[in-house]
Amino acid sequence: MQKGINSFEKQIELHKDKINNPEKHYPEWNSQDPRAKIDWINVKWPRDIKRLEEQKKILEEILKSRGGR
Repeated sequence: MQKGINSFEKQIELHKDKINNPEKHYPEWNSQDPRAKIDWINVKWPRDIKRLEEQKKILEEILKSRGGR
């Protein structure tokens, strides 16, 4: 369980970094359609973060119910 939680935390941080530094993760970023870039930064990656946070919370609740963390 803890390994899964840690994995979700890493993915959340990765997505936050993608929002703040997209060129670092996608070298062709500047050649992308501006509408697509706006969608990734304002919709796709935040939605992914929300999903990952929800999944992490589920694992934390399961772990907690089993007497962990």
